[in-house]
Amino acid sequence: MKKTSLAIFLVAVLAVAYAAYLAIAFAAQPPLDLHAFRQAQTALTTYWLAQDGFKLAYETPVVGPPFAIPFEFPIYQAIVAGLWKVSGLPLDVVGRLTSFAFLLLCVLPARSITRNLQLPRSVFWIFVALLFSSPIYVYWGRSFLIETAALFFAVAAIGFFVDYLFASRSARSLLLFAVFATLAVLQKATTWLPVVPVLGLAYLLVEGKRPGSLRDLLVGRRALLVAAGFFVPIALGFVWVRFSDQVKLLNPLGQQMTSVALSRWNFGSFLQRTSGDIWTTVVWRRLLVPNLGALLGLFLLAAPFLVRTQARVRWIALAALALGILPLFVFTNLHLVHTYYQSANAIYLLFAVAVALGAVVLPRLGSASAMLMLAVILVGNHAALDSEYMGALQQRFTEENRDVAVGGILKREVPADKVFVAFGNDWSSTFAYMAQRKSFTVPRWFKGYTQIAQAPERFVGPGQLGAVVSCSVPVPNAADVAGWASLGRSWKVGETQGCVIAVPQKTMESGVDGTIACQGKIDVAQVAIRYGHRMLSVAGWTAPADSRTTLAERVFLSVSARGAPATYFDTLKVPGPDVKEQLLEGEVSYSGFTRLIPGDWKPGEYELGVVQYASGRYQACQLKKQLVVE
Repeated sequence: MKKTSLAIFLVAVLAVAYAAYLAIAFAAQPPLDLHAFRQAQTALTTYWLAQDGFKLAYETPVVGPPFAIPFEFPIYQAIVAGLWKVSGLPLDVVGRLTSFAFLLLCVLPARSITRNLQLPRSVFWIFVALLFSSPIYVYWGRSFLIETAALFFAVAAIGFFVDYLFASRSARSLLLFAVFATLAVLQKATTWLPVVPVLGLAYLLVEGKRPGSLRDLLVGRRALLVAAGFFVPIALGFVWVRFSDQVKLLNPLGQQMTSVALSRWNFGSFLQRTSGDIWTTVVWRRLLVPNLGALLGLFLLAAPFLVRTQARVRWIALAALALGILPLFVFTNLHLVHTYYQSANAIYLLFAVAVALGAVVLPRLGSASAMLMLAVILVGNHAALDSEYMGALQQRFTEENRDVAVGGILKREVPADKVFVAFGNDWSSTFAYMAQRKSFTVPRWFKGYTQIAQAPERFVGPGQLGAVVSCSVPVPNAADVAGWASLGRSWKVGETQGCVIAVPQKTMESGVDGTIACQGKIDVAQVAIRYGHRMLSVAGWTAPADSRTTLAERVFLSVSARGAPATYFDTLKVPGPDVKEQLLEGEVSYSGFTRLIPGDWKPGEYELGVVQYASGRYQACQLKKQLVVE
């Protein structure tokens, strides 16, 4: 048995080490991988908490002014913001590693729970091995999300409750239970609330067996203290929801995001609860198959009830099963839509399997059977991690990625005190986070969508608009944006990665001062009807021929008709997808340029050229292109 215990311990240590390696090795990945919408929102909140300081009505500046639309109480975000400011590490690194640290912390209350429930020590180490090999925790446990923080608070609260119920019976344990339950419900109510009825029922069952009257069980001094331990966190959570709803009502888009407005979205429908999707999609495909060994996991979950074992073990397994399954039927739609949501409850199913292996299979069938079953699950977990998550975990995001490209352009073009308006990215925070700028990212379901598409400047405050972005939506399309930008405004419009971007343009402050040797090409130059409007579309790339020469700060397009002086247009610098293949050395990021110019382009021949602005000088490149307009 000692050899078995040592083997299980070593397997657990290896699982933790490998999960930690992946968390550290890919910690610098921006939050653009799976569920980038939610990760970027958490990251954006954290960034602005660090910039503006902590406040209850904290800002998530993606919905236009006023920017405060608080959802969860920002415990995780505040911790990450503080660590970021004192560590000097990149925010993405701090956010991901903090998330993984909370996952690591879950083993502390897990150890206390197994000890106080008088379970074999092997149960704890099997649980650790399962937890840190399960793809759902290996991947989401290092994401820029609040999930593991809420999970740790919840498991810690359960640990103190178990300690009170089965060991210490102390007021200290009850107080700590209430504290961590409060942290859990404030950090993420959907993680904690399904736990409450299971713990409440456990209390009644355990206390009901102790000597004493029914009155003592229900309204005695201890009962009232326990009730307060349950009630106070929920009451504080309710107060926070009321406060956050009042803040959201101050924002036009936030009015559509209050707890009442989102109640159906959060809880789902009766039809969803009674359909087979919750069992086939969530329980089987997301939980059992990739994390618990599929049919073997199903057998182990049932094992305590199929073979002769202690009643205490059966009750523990039943409680763990309830904690793992109940959330699916409380917040059904959230669990169906979001693949990461199961990280709030998969841990309890892992614990149930650990109980089955360590307290049922190991003593009844022997160490060989238990180790074989554990090995099968771990191998299956590793295979699932490889096939389902490793590609996303290892994904690199360069300027050829849409969010990186658009975010980089906005960060360069939009002053820090300005706001951009974006269409075609739902209300995702990816642009705003990568740009480190405040925004109104307008979803199609916003009631004022048409009005803001027609006059975006009216929705961000006088003089605050710094850019307009439209990505692959019918309204506003490229012609709409270009028309708006030229209507009494001196703005330039370009396009990249399927997005049209309008920002204030620069003018040439002096004439062309000589020529410069350039690499590059004007790839696109055409006059065409787009969305019913005639416009000139130009795109290309340029870089100095000498890698020691500074990359151009700005690129201007010269357009001249035969016999007429050239007109100069400021272009939008963008990534060029083929630049890296054509340049052998030197800086190539954002070496592309683009410009959309609406107008009455008369038939005739035009010559297009490129002027670079660098080191205070405007110099013409040798790049030329002839354009014939018919």
